[in-house]
Formats: sequence, C-alpha cells, structure tokens
Amino acid sequence: MAQGQPTDEADFQFHMAIATATNNARFKSFLEHVGRRMIPRVKFKTMMGGIDPLPNRDQPILEEHREIADAILARDPEKAREAMRRHLVTGIKRYRALTVRRSTNQSKSGG
Repeated sequence: MAQGQPTDEADFQFHMAIATATNNARFKSFLEHVGRRMIPRVKFKTMMGGIDPLPNRDQPILEEHREIADAILARDPEKAREAMRRHLVTGIKRYRALTVRRSTNQSKSGG
C-alpha cells in the first residue's frame, strides 16, 4: 500500500493465512476455491473495466486487518471474532453503498 501498488493479493493472502491458522482444511479449501472472488473490490474493478471504484479504502481495510491480527496475536478469540465480523460487515456496507450510488447514477442518466 505504501508503494502505491494494488493490495488485492495481499488482502487475499491475509485471509488465507487466517484460514490456514484455523487448521480447518475445509475452510482453507473453501477460500482457495472462491479465491479472489471473495474480495468485493476485485469483482467491482472487473465490472468497471479495471477502474478501482473505491481507491481510498486501502487505509481503513489495513486498520481492520491490523485489528484482527492484533487480536489473534493476543490469543483473544472473542476479540478476533468481533474484529473479523466488524471487518466483514463494514466491507458489506462499503460495497452496498457503492452499489446504491451506482444504481442511483444509472437511474439519473437513463441507463
């Protein structure tokens, strides 16, 4: 992120590291199967012809990931679970807002 590079792969690898740490082979296999498609920005970027619809979301996502990692390192499963839940819910809200904005813009432009 600090180098201005795309963070999609690092995001995916962060989630894969957590999946690996669970020692739940089925969960890891599931994430490997859904792969990068689980990261909404990858899907939105594809839909928008390679344009990142939320270029300023990297810092908040990094903070969310840091909160999750800190809880895991502190061996606090409740805090880790809550941090992950907050990260996922915030991500859903982030992309729902984008979807609403996009559909509102299309309605205004007649598309």
